[in-house]
Amino acid sequence: MPSLEVAKESHSMDSKPQFPALLVSTLTLATVLACQLFSPSTPAPPTVEPSVPTPTLAEEPAAEPTENPVEPVTIRLVRSGDERIPAGVPVQLTVGWVAVTEEQVADFLAAISLTGTLDGEPLSGLNDYWGEIGPYEGGAAVSGELHVSEWLYPLGVLDPGEHTVEILGTLQQSVTDGYDSNNDGQPDQYSGEVFHFTVRIVVEE
Repeated sequence: MPSLEVAKESHSMDSKPQFPALLVSTLTLATVLACQLFSPSTPAPPTVEPSVPTPTLAEEPAAEPTENPVEPVTIRLVRSGDERIPAGVPVQLTVGWVAVTEEQVADFLAAISLTGTLDGEPLSGLNDYWGEIGPYEGGAAVSGELHVSEWLYPLGVLDPGEHTVEILGTLQQSVTDGYDSNNDGQPDQYSGEVFHFTVRIVVEE
């Protein structure tokens, strides 16, 4: 009996299947694959583009009106006569009223009315071109300084050839400049037409 038991045990051990190693290898591979499939994937670090600074461009300054670079020719209306100027040069007319006091100049500006023509065509806005009242540097009164307001009117650039300008100044009421030119002891008084100028302007070719 004992020998039988030994024999049975021996037979039992010899008949055991010979695939445990293969089974273990298969299970191990399956476990590895499962871990790869179901384990949370680690996201790849984001790709950071290098920051390129944007250059700050200077703004273009706003275009300013282009002024005529040619200095204008000023014709002072002290007498009638002829004036010759080169082509392409702006022309402006001027005349002034001088008085002893600022108030006397202001009275003149309130009373004066200007009319004029260029080659027979009326000039507009003549009364708008009187300047501020200021000290007159050209002389001295009997007592104190003189005061003046200058009229400066732009004719612009005239075409080559001959042109005729006529300017008329008329006072709407009597004014004085504070002088006593006839030595009668009374300030000189002015009314009506105080000046009338006719100027011929020759613009050279």
